[in-house]
Amino acid sequence: MIKVLVVDADAQSLAVLLASAARSDGSTIQFRPFISPDPAIAAAKENAPDLVLLHHTWDGLTVRQVLERFANAAPDLRVIVFTGRELNLRELIECVRFGVCDYWQKTGDIDFVAWVRQISAYCDTDGSRMSTLSKSSGSARSLAAGAEAEIGRLEKAHAEQVALKSRVRELESKHYQQSRAAIVRGAEWTLYLLTSAAGLTYLRSVTGRAGRSCSSLPCWCSSSSSRASCRT
Repeated sequence: MIKVLVVDADAQSLAVLLASAARSDGSTIQFRPFISPDPAIAAAKENAPDLVLLHHTWDGLTVRQVLERFANAAPDLRVIVFTGRELNLRELIECVRFGVCDYWQKTGDIDFVAWVRQISAYCDTDGSRMSTLSKSSGSARSLAAGAEAEIGRLEKAHAEQVALKSRVRELESKHYQQSRAAIVRGAEWTLYLLTSAAGLTYLRSVTGRAGRSCSSLPCWCSSSSSRASCRT
């Protein structure tokens, strides 16, 4: 019988669903649930299972740390990591380096029979053990290093894009403030010209030089004396 440790916050219900799928598929697999990594690691050290089905997210622990503890407890384990989140390339690279045999995304409607069949297939070969897969070939190491370098390049490009957008917003805001200030100054100057005695005197001098009468200009003088002077 194939023995599998299911390590997940919802391990109990997940193990029940997997066991039901195994029975319907005619597979003899025992699924043992653990809701946290430490008890599962202790169980693996005491009596190594054929495979560990491990959720990748744990409070206070990275997937690398959890995998390292499993590898120290039972180096010949087979491990499948699964996640309900979007694929994290850096975590995927860490999983590859530690010899994880697969990385699944637990999204949408899960085909548990397909999971059971894949678990059986991995347990039928010694080539899927952590001790074997962690001994990466030169090409595998190159691929991992290349993927990590590409992630770094993309993260740098994203940071530069964010900084550029921030700078554009800053310049747009500055231009808006400058334009608004110019409009306000213009409005204040116009109001001054049309409502003050000094402004009216200036307007008369300007319109006089241009051969026009001040009486042709609209008058918003606030006082009767200003209005009288404006019409003279």
